[in-house]
Amino acid sequence: MQLWRSVRGLYQREFAKQITQWRNDNPGQTEVPVDVQAALWDETAKVVRGSEQFKNLKEAAIKAPPATRSDGTPRSQQFDPDTSPVPKDAADTIPSERARKYQNEPIMNQYWLRSEMQSLSSGQPVSRQLYDLAKSAGTSTDRYLVEQLKFFPALDPQGKFRGVLQKRIERDRQTNTPAAANYEPATDPLGNQSFNPRSPGEWLMSMFTPPAAAATLPPPSVAPPPEAVNGTWTTPSGFEIRQYVTGDVTAPHNGGSVIVDTAGHGGDAYHNHYEFATAAQRVRAAKLFRSLGFRVTSEVRPGDSGAHGAGLGLDVAPPLDLPRTPAAEAAWSRRANAVLGFKP
Repeated sequence: MQLWRSVRGLYQREFAKQITQWRNDNPGQTEVPVDVQAALWDETAKVVRGSEQFKNLKEAAIKAPPATRSDGTPRSQQFDPDTSPVPKDAADTIPSERARKYQNEPIMNQYWLRSEMQSLSSGQPVSRQLYDLAKSAGTSTDRYLVEQLKFFPALDPQGKFRGVLQKRIERDRQTNTPAAANYEPATDPLGNQSFNPRSPGEWLMSMFTPPAAAATLPPPSVAPPPEAVNGTWTTPSGFEIRQYVTGDVTAPHNGGSVIVDTAGHGGDAYHNHYEFATAAQRVRAAKLFRSLGFRVTSEVRPGDSGAHGAGLGLDVAPPLDLPRTPAAEAAWSRRANAVLGFKP
């Protein structure tokens, strides 16, 4: 649907341009004849189909992602990482302060929860996304699942799944050793670590998973909130952003680490530019944006004297049919920043 809206936007803008040009060439004409409209439409189709934007959209359509995410969430389902349940693929967008509210509100959506239940029931470890989420909240994956299942009773109508998790949690509380004894095997799904079958609580852990797939985690530290130090922001997702340049006229700016540039980053060229501390962070951010349907328009530009030449720059642009108003552009920029957990 998003691709269709983008293509339609190309046609609408080009046809409007053709009509305007015809009226300029025919002053005094208030109505455009039907045959002229047909000819202009043919010209519009010719121009659009020969444009680079159309070619890029066509290529994107051919390589379009599947209709559902890895956990089964429909890609058409919208979400806000600050307020609504989030799919597994977008776990990195959840702010750490919200991750810690797992007892009071649904953080994971029902598709993600179901995929974790299926993994544990089939003897597989929990996902990396759930591991990181529980870590940022300072709790175990078992406790996180128990609390989140309260908000989706249809997934466990008789409470059997939660009951087994509760037993694992209670056993761990009594012995205080299973998590520590089996932490390394829990993080190695290939089973290359040694597993101690005599460690207390092993019988409970094996109710869901084989020895190399334990899912109970030791108490971890809590991720820090975003902060700016010498112009560098560190977000809850681990991104270090050195500079942010945008066409968003509502953004706070200081002319150094945050720049509002309506000439180079606004209008038809509207986009957000991020400079990361490392190339690895730039690669991870680009992958995350693309997985959520955002348009990544520029990364490494050999010969560029700035961040792009150093492999640290990333440009993300809005949909081609985004209304060209300050309010719409500001809202889109905030959504893009939320993907990184970034609040300038």
